[in-house]
Amino acid sequence: MKKFFSITAICSLLLIANACNDDNKNPQYIFADMQMINHVCNTSSEADKAVCQYGEYELTINLDDYTASLNSFAILDEDGFSGSIDATGLPVTYNKTMGGYVIKAGTINNKGTLKGVFDLNLFLDYRSTENSTSRVSFSVGDYRVYATGNILKVANPAVEVTSLVNGETRNENGASFIATINPDNNKATLVIKNLTIGNNTLNEITYANLDLNITKEGYKIVTDGDRKPSSLNGGNLGDLDKYVMKALDWKFNLGLETVTATFTIKDMADVTVNGYF
Repeated sequence: MKKFFSITAICSLLLIANACNDDNKNPQYIFADMQMINHVCNTSSEADKAVCQYGEYELTINLDDYTASLNSFAILDEDGFSGSIDATGLPVTYNKTMGGYVIKAGTINNKGTLKGVFDLNLFLDYRSTENSTSRVSFSVGDYRVYATGNILKVANPAVEVTSLVNGETRNENGASFIATINPDNNKATLVIKNLTIGNNTLNEITYANLDLNITKEGYKIVTDGDRKPSSLNGGNLGDLDKYVMKALDWKFNLGLETVTATFTIKDMADVTVNGYF
């Protein structure tokens, strides 16, 4: 069978049965070609900065013995120091709750050029065809690499909305947020779904061309002054001026896989968000 994911996360995932071998067995394999974004930081540096580059991870899982091979190429710092991973025999488990395959390895016998790779954590999302949550992380020397797709979805977060009209605070259930990050121009787009502001429920509201800062812990998305939405509820442009956003402070912590955020819908409400992606 075939499952196709977003090109920003996994461009193809294919489960096949090989021809019968002499023992009349049919080993099955999963092949995944993951187009991802590498976030790379020097853990020994005191500077709050990191490098963000595109990366590719080729993964083959043998479902006969639950081992995997991994091939990748990573850029490790702003000076262009780079290397590759070519590892085999990695142990694999299937996590039914997460809906995917997990690889954890303390040390790696890497035949590639990166030496001393350790603390590998890989999750292959085998459930979602959109906004895949697949991710990879590993360490080498003083560097820590976190790789995700460029679309990061926050589902079912804890959201508080405080009215700027009467000061009342309420908990918001059912809201979700999708951030798309672009390391080419350090910009991001934020889509907000099912959030009630005032007396109106925003089915979908989009803020584009937000500033993206690459920090040591992950990604920070901020506004440059007041920001009018680019679309509202699937294209209705009538009330865009009503939902101007300001003071956005949105943080993705890649190591903890958490989101913390605050922003203001001008003259209407202050919003706080806490969740996981």
